[in-house]
Amino acid sequence: MEGKQNLYYALGILAYAVAKADGVIQEEEGKLLREIVRSETNHNMDFQYAEIIFQLLEKDNAGLDRVYEWALGEINKGRHHLTSEIKTKMIDVLYRIADAFEYITEEEEIIIHRFEKDLKSLGTSGFLKSSK
Repeated sequence: MEGKQNLYYALGILAYAVAKADGVIQEEEGKLLREIVRSETNHNMDFQYAEIIFQLLEKDNAGLDRVYEWALGEINKGRHHLTSEIKTKMIDVLYRIADAFEYITEEEEIIIHRFEKDLKSLGTSGFLKSSK
């Protein structure tokens, strides 16, 4: 996997974490991720990594802390390809996933804000570290 693909792999991991944050992945959240992937793959085939890892983690029922740390590791691998456009797109996708089922829960909001904070730290340190 090349560096940029790691970023989309991480996005799928984070999408799973946001969808799972409130305890249950709603059907609407998985459906929305597939719709986002379909619309984005016209422009970027690497986006398919997000859907693939989301589906694998959903089957595995992985824990949130482990998943979040895994996502940061993947972003660190691809950090040289992380543009402000990709950062914005990642945050946007996470908010769209969170908002897919009725409203954004406090747990979902916490994960997204944590990720935004961790992304900002990347600019100063060169590596992402969890802000937990």
